Amino acid sequence: MTTLIRRLPERPMASPIVAIGNFDGLHLGHQAIIARAVGRAREVGGTSVVLTFDPHPVTVLRPETPFPLLSTLDQKVELMAGLGVDLVCALPFTIEFSRRSAEQFVREDLIGRLGAREVYVGRNFAFGKGREGGVEELQRFGESFGMRVVIQPPVLVGETMVSSSTIRRLLREGAVAEAAGLLGRPYATDGAVAHGEGRGRALGYPTANIRPGEQMLPKIGIYAAVVDDLTSGERGMDAVVYLGSQPTFGAHQVQLEAHLLGADAPRYDHRLRIAFISWVRGEERFPNPEALVAQIARDVASARAALAGRTGRSGVRR
Repeated sequence: MTTLIRRLPERPMASPIVAIGNFDGLHLGHQAIIARAVGRAREVGGTSVVLTFDPHPVTVLRPETPFPLLSTLDQKVELMAGLGVDLVCALPFTIEFSRRSAEQFVREDLIGRLGAREVYVGRNFAFGKGREGGVEELQRFGESFGMRVVIQPPVLVGETMVSSSTIRRLLREGAVAEAAGLLGRPYATDGAVAHGEGRGRALGYPTANIRPGEQMLPKIGIYAAVVDDLTSGERGMDAVVYLGSQPTFGAHQVQLEAHLLGADAPRYDHRLRIAFISWVRGEERFPNPEALVAQIARDVASARAALAGRTGRSGVRR
């Protein structure tokens, strides 16, 4: 069972093997780092620890810069549990914390509080005030303090290096299937069901209107998706998802709506997880509601075809 704490332990742990990073999206590269740490902890009879930061440092250091996240902390912990992590330590990232030097972070936090024997990081790992420390500095500190440092090389899918920035680009392009290949699962966002204007029901296609949270949304358009109701526990519901501003009705605010295929719409305030499986089409403005209904029928058929043969699992639960 994976335990989540939001502070460093009061005293060093027994044989902690630590993976460090923000791990936004927890893509295949991140998973490789964590899997090595988990495997090593099992080999030496130690405790596998993921040391991460919440909120994401960019949102604290550059609050004026939009930075939609690829995953929530809850999603990351859920995925880390699937990888066999014993303990997730999500340190609160603050301006004060950002002013700690690289040496302070290693000497006081990794060694003094965690008692880290080994740490696993990616090639681009940076730490300390102004990102003054990189992997070479970490290795030097490791030699000084008797801490083994393991650098995970980049992970390639085909000729593409897996990275959060590449995944963001693919999502902006609506290439959710390609993004799934780098994530190791479909991209998913969580949100609560809210009251809408009832247009979908009036058209014969009732939808659940979802209030998206802090996560990034893919390109405006129509998608085949799989929906989990996190409140009721019902999982693997096929859906066609609309992400757009309803231009046919003169609306402007971007909305996220899911029409479940073969299931009733979830209740209000239930939390849903929307896993984007494949792109269906872009947003269009139709001359009248009848033309829109005819297109929705085609969208449903396209989504059913895209989802046929899947096991019905959403983006995080593995």
